[in-house]
Amino acid sequence: IAQRAGRKARQARITLSYQPITLAKLKRVQGQESPTLSVNVIVCQEKESTQKNPLCWILYTTEPVNTAEDAQKLVRYYELRWRVEEFHKTWKTDGTEVEDLRLQHSDNILRIAIIKAFIAVRLLQLQNMAQRSELGKEVRCTACVKEMTWKLLWAKVEKDVLPDKVPSLHWLYYSLAKLGGWYDSKRNGRVGVKALWKGWLKLAEMVESAELLISIQQTEKL
Repeated sequence: IAQRAGRKARQARITLSYQPITLAKLKRVQGQESPTLSVNVIVCQEKESTQKNPLCWILYTTEPVNTAEDAQKLVRYYELRWRVEEFHKTWKTDGTEVEDLRLQHSDNILRIAIIKAFIAVRLLQLQNMAQRSELGKEVRCTACVKEMTWKLLWAKVEKDVLPDKVPSLHWLYYSLAKLGGWYDSKRNGRVGVKALWKGWLKLAEMVESAELLISIQQTEKL
């Protein structure tokens, strides 16, 4: 069970049960159709727990549930709802702020919204990889950014000579956050997507400036 506000991450033993049920529809929505609705109910409950509020999910679905594997798949979908909500938050408000777009033509809005959706996914992927500390420290940051990009970020954040080895995704994650104005005030090491986005924008400006300077220097040599 993942860590959430006021709840520590933990391993839990879960029992899973499911069965079809029939619900009576409200009178105002019955109309000429059947007065009942057939659905499947899935109960996912933590057993033998010492927790004050043990996990208990009761899910109603019209999806077919014929086997335990079907039930497990739908519970997994429910688990992933947080990831969908985090994507919307990263895409719409705290991250790329697609809701703040003020363009006159719908085609332009659509194009930019799609581009920002891809960026939001990348930010979440970076966050997910970096927070899995062992994996994040093993993978090089060049899996996400070009060589010049991480070198500019190193010079800006570390203010030191370049390292012999390419830094990790873990380093990239926290360096982008610092560039975006983040500091670990709560001492939990968690970085908000707003700081990541601000850091990414600043880094993009640095890269653009460096590429422009290189282009000018190459032109002068001709």
